[in-house]
Amino acid sequence: MTLQHTPLGLRSEPVRPSRWALAAAAALMLLLTACAGSISRSIADDGSGAGEIRFPDVAAGEMRQRGVFVPESKLQLVKTGLNKPQIQALLGPPHFSEGLAVVREWDYVLNFHEADNRVQSCQFKVLFDLEGVARSFYWQPRACASRWSNQAQATPVASPFAAAPLAPLRSTRQFTLQGDALFAFGKSGLQDIQPAGRDQLDRLAEQLRQTPAERIDAIGYSDAIGSPTGNIALSQRRAQAVRSYLVSRGVPAHLIHASGRGQANPVVQCDQAAKAQRISCMAPNRRVEVEVVPRSAS
Repeated sequence: MTLQHTPLGLRSEPVRPSRWALAAAAALMLLLTACAGSISRSIADDGSGAGEIRFPDVAAGEMRQRGVFVPESKLQLVKTGLNKPQIQALLGPPHFSEGLAVVREWDYVLNFHEADNRVQSCQFKVLFDLEGVARSFYWQPRACASRWSNQAQATPVASPFAAAPLAPLRSTRQFTLQGDALFAFGKSGLQDIQPAGRDQLDRLAEQLRQTPAERIDAIGYSDAIGSPTGNIALSQRRAQAVRSYLVSRGVPAHLIHASGRGQANPVVQCDQAAKAQRISCMAPNRRVEVEVVPRSAS
């Protein structure tokens, strides 16, 4: 009970929320949890794929069904390891009634200008793991994947580290290994590789053994915390540890070259005042990228 002033003095009366407040609360709850059952079926806990990938019906009257134009420069920054706020900063909120908080997949309709002034519309799907981190990506139609330089992470491969046999490569492919899955913060030795990182590397090694490659580059990157010189050294050690692990799993040593680039080419920019928040925000920058150069046809 709350005392409220009236022209005649004080009276005790319960304060009831307004209709507008109730409507706003209901709308917020709908936004956060709408369609939390997912469109695709049996999404893997680690977000690496699903039992059946399904796209929403664009013609069914969903929001933004005509799509949006996203600069391709932003699209190129979409990679595994980004969280939902980071994906939303690049592509905006999902275009269908997925919700934001507890859902495991987001769907977009992205439009691109063609040379002849036509517009190509593409559906783009992001699958998240249980922690809300983006882990795999899908396009419909499949030809749309050619617009994305990170297409090694997208359909038709269900996961960037899937163990399925690969066709011979026709162009350089890139695999991104998130540093926080490979190493604890500040660690870099071969003995420091964590179980989740070893699992990723085992699957990547299986792909590389099946791939007719001419050269494999393991390139380490760091966040911006610490000195530039120290970060280059840290990223170099991490790339070297990845190289050593892949060699131990049967990838020819003469093919793999390790290098470190420190805090160059950041995926995200973070300006939080608190160090712990900056460390968390800059997680996508701590990574090792493995680039596979195909063997020339003879």
